[in-house]
Amino acid sequence: MSGYLLDTTVLIAHLRGDAGVSQLLLDLLSDGHRLGICCINVAEVERGLRPAERKKAKVLIDRLEYFDTTGKRRDEQAGTRRTFSAGGGRYMRPTPSLPGRRGRMGRCLSPTT
Repeated sequence: MSGYLLDTTVLIAHLRGDAGVSQLLLDLLSDGHRLGICCINVAEVERGLRPAERKKAKVLIDRLEYFDTTGKRRDEQAGTRRTFSAGGGRYMRPTPSLPGRRGRMGRCLSPTT
């Protein structure tokens, strides 16, 4: 199964109770996929949190896998992206203007493997 580096918009939508996003995350987990975060979206989430969301955010962040975005791992990801693109594939990009839209959330999940 794949690992997904969750976009910050996905994390915020989940924390703010977007049922479509929460269901998508549950579906991915039940299919055996790994869900993760990196240092960038941890910082972004913490920066944008409302005081009442802090406890819930800590629980979420603690439960997600941490994906390294530096050094060797970054170089491996760049190679995977080049290989994937050379085969005609396209990585989906986040759509921050549409967080929480069930049909669009695939754009906010980046495969890590």
